[in-house]
Amino acid sequence: MTKKIPIYIGLFLFFLAFFLVGLFFIDSIMQLASYPYDVLIWIGMLVGFIYLARNEKDSLVHTL
Repeated sequence: MTKKIPIYIGLFLFFLAFFLVGLFFIDSIMQLASYPYDVLIWIGMLVGFIYLARNEKDSLVHTL
C-alpha cells in the first residue's frame, strides 16, 4: 500500500500539470476568437481529440 502512494501522487501531479497547460492553451485561444468562432474552435478541438484517441481501448469511439 505504501508503494502505491508515491505513484498516485505522481499521477495526480502529471494530470494536474496537463490540465493547467490545457487551461492556459484554451484561454489563449479564446482570447483571440470572438463568440461564434470560439464555439467552433471548442467543437473542432473536441472532435480532434476524439479522433486522435480512436485507437485507445477506453476511448469515446469504442464506448459508443
